[in-house]
Amino acid sequence: MSWQDRITDAVIETAAGDRFVFEFRDISKKRDERTEVFEFSDSQDYVQRKFSGSEVFDLAVWFSGENCDEQAEGFENATRDIRPLRFTHPLRKRTYLVQLMGLVRNDKLATRANEVAFSLSLHETIDLENIVKQENAARIVDNTINTLNLQNSDYFANRIVDKTPSALKKIKKGISTATAAVAKSALAYEYAADTLADFESIATAADALVETVDTNAKAMADVLQGYIEFSAKAIVYPIEKMAFYDEMIDLLYDLIADSDSDPDLVLLSGLSIISGLSLSSVLATENDYVTKTAVFAQSQKIYNTATALTVYIEDQELSGLAEFDPRQLETFNNLISLSAARLSQIAFKTKQERIFVLMKDEDLFPICYRLLGGDNPDDFDSKLLNLIEINKLGGKELYELKQGRRLKYYI
Repeated sequence: MSWQDRITDAVIETAAGDRFVFEFRDISKKRDERTEVFEFSDSQDYVQRKFSGSEVFDLAVWFSGENCDEQAEGFENATRDIRPLRFTHPLRKRTYLVQLMGLVRNDKLATRANEVAFSLSLHETIDLENIVKQENAARIVDNTINTLNLQNSDYFANRIVDKTPSALKKIKKGISTATAAVAKSALAYEYAADTLADFESIATAADALVETVDTNAKAMADVLQGYIEFSAKAIVYPIEKMAFYDEMIDLLYDLIADSDSDPDLVLLSGLSIISGLSLSSVLATENDYVTKTAVFAQSQKIYNTATALTVYIEDQELSGLAEFDPRQLETFNNLISLSAARLSQIAFKTKQERIFVLMKDEDLFPICYRLLGGDNPDDFDSKLLNLIEINKLGGKELYELKQGRRLKYYI
């Protein structure tokens, strides 16, 4: 029996129970591998492969026949459901749980009658069991961060005892660099007068403790962690909180890359920064992220930063320069897992990006209504303005869109 005989139907089923059988041409697949690359100055790189990521399927499928338009419309409407789909691969004969990452519809009215084609991108996902309830997620993440901060302060204080004068000098220099970077980034945002006064008082306390860090190590750790957290918590909008932590990530990578950095200070700063990044990410909502892709990108950013810090500390342990407290490692891993679970919840509610290609010249208002709906006039106006902004429409396009125009929209 040849491979042609082993091919079955390409089927997509929705969580609501709809089942669609497609005609298909090519189905491509890609898969990212979770790896770390270690570069050595006097030899070739060492690549460590950790595990395989999810599979992503790109499909070219279509409906044909007299009812192809109705079938296509039914499929497109069914995929507006934010829940995962089930995709049966026609060659593997295996069913995958997937999320629809992108959809392009092409009604081939002129060139090939009786056919509506779709280009789909499907990303394999998992069922989240025992997921943290939405209303408790941020609180649990916050409590986990508080536990981690206490562990960090104890660890830092215990490690200071055995530091040499030259090592203490490195720590003082690093703390000054870190506090200056936080201040520079945080003060770029607008604060209320009382909040700004609180912020500056923490900065003053941090400066005063730098010179006495060897005798006030725990206090210094508490102040540095609080300094980073307070700056972000005082910022009003979640998007700005995340932008602040993007700058703090740059600080962390600078500390990691600097061979003169003290490993214990890198650990303290890194755990504080990643904790803040995690909390600000889970406090954001589906409206802040707009699309699923943005949520997945934020989750990946947390994972990548956490991995970079973990690899750094492991290298320091191997060199005998630092020792990662097992309690911290466990709490830290719990924090990353909790954040990932909450971000997955947010992803379920965020919109999917869609692309629609006009097969004929059309007015903007009817096409907006057809793509996004809007029986409520106020709601429709908002959707119309959003469509104009996303696609940067202007001039004559505000009245008429030409055949072949690609429109991006979120739904």
